[in-house]
Amino acid sequence: MSLTVTAVSPADAGVLVRGWAHQSTLNAIRFSTLEVGDHVNIEVDVLARYAARLAEFRQG
Repeated sequence: MSLTVTAVSPADAGVLVRGWAHQSTLNAIRFSTLEVGDHVNIEVDVLARYAARLAEFRQG
């Protein structure tokens, strides 16, 4: 699933990342059938970019 990050909160507001995915994508991967504890694959290389962005808030 491709998730577009639309917002990242400042560090002092807690950690919040808001994302968006197209409805047809959500339907195709049956996202609504996932339950707490289900295994999912997360691409770390992409998340590392967002972690670096979060770190910028802490430096600012």
